[in-house]
Amino acid sequence: MTTVPPGPAVPGPPQGPGVQPPFVAPPTDGVRKRQWIAIGLIAATLVLCCVGAIGGVTSFAVLGTRVVVQQEKAAVSGYLTALQKRDYPAAYKFLCDQLRDAQTLEAFEAEQSAEPDIVAFEVGAPSVSTLEVPATVHYADGTDTSYRFQLEQSSKTTEFFVCGVTS
Repeated sequence: MTTVPPGPAVPGPPQGPGVQPPFVAPPTDGVRKRQWIAIGLIAATLVLCCVGAIGGVTSFAVLGTRVVVQQEKAAVSGYLTALQKRDYPAAYKFLCDQLRDAQTLEAFEAEQSAEPDIVAFEVGAPSVSTLEVPATVHYADGTDTSYRFQLEQSSKTTEFFVCGVTS
């Protein structure tokens, strides 16, 4: 018969309440709380950056549109002011290349000097999409005429020029 040598003794369960387990549990002194705070701060920063970017792009678009509207009105106002002062060379400079190529300064002066004197004018709100600017011109003979000035933007200087008029 063979005898089995005795093996290592297996410890039994701990005795009663308050006994320490044989290993120590990892500390839970706020690690999860700090992780959630960090995630919250990162999310808030991301939202703030996105809102700021959207606001910046929107502001840029609005400002750009206002600048275009102001330049369109300035082109028509400059043209009509020059005609009102009968400064035909200055008014001729507000015409687009296509109109200046089709008509000489002398022919433009002869055509405009035959028109009645301009007493006053009002320039309306431009249509940015169609590059048209409405204006009402008050003449010395007592008549008022509403016009729509078609504009063209120079690709070199980005200035606007009068390139057609309809009444």
